[in-house]
Amino acid sequence: MFKIGAFAKLSGVTVKTLRHYDELGLLKPARVDEESGYRCLIKALSLEPSRDRSLF
Repeated sequence: MFKIGAFAKLSGVTVKTLRHYDELGLLKPARVDEESGYRCLIKALSLEPSRDRSLF
């Protein structure tokens, strides 16, 4: 499980984009820390950002 910043670096997508995807319901975090609001994501698939961006 990765915090949103680490996931962003691994996937090549910005944190802002990941938050936007969450708001749209496209990529929901696995867990959100109730105290800090930090989103935690699981990298279950090998993401190819250039291909993924073309879908949206």
